[in-house]
Amino acid sequence: MSSHEPTQAIDLMAAFSRRNRKHAAAPEEASAPADGLQEAGDSDSLMRQVKRLKSADLRPTTTRISVLAVLEQAAPDCLHANQILRELARLSGTETVGSTYRALKDLQECGLLIRSWNERGKTLYRLRPEGHGPGGNTLVCRCGRRLVAVEDSVLQETLTRLATREGFAVQDRPVFTISTVCAGCEHHAHSR
Repeated sequence: MSSHEPTQAIDLMAAFSRRNRKHAAAPEEASAPADGLQEAGDSDSLMRQVKRLKSADLRPTTTRISVLAVLEQAAPDCLHANQILRELARLSGTETVGSTYRALKDLQECGLLIRSWNERGKTLYRLRPEGHGPGGNTLVCRCGRRLVAVEDSVLQETLTRLATREGFAVQDRPVFTISTVCAGCEHHAHSR
């Protein structure tokens, strides 16, 4: 990676951001990074997001980079789309509802995000942990805020046998989500 790549990535993100703004940036602002993107993380964080997108063969758009940065800041917690939209509005105010949902869909489909549901049926998103492939199993708290990646071949084999025996269509490597209650929620329930 050359020493110019971080600057080029920030300039690229600033260009996307300026294009989305209603008013064009003043000439002296042209080389400055987009405010929201700068707040969303340092240049190392931004470069990580660009690298993640490129490794997934996705074009690094401002919205995709911003969504990844917001989810990285929230980790290990999960966020629902409205929380992501509120944070994006606070950071830059340039992303639209449609582009954010499109980015979430693209990021989830290419395996960069894990999608789960809380006990009320609300969809939650979290960055897929490094080294946890798209076919990985997860433990998720019923509140939806906590999600843990599980890599255990014995558990995988046991769950696959059980699913097959119970008549579920099992692909080459099925993905299982186990819903439970995290210690924080358990503590909160007992303190009421």
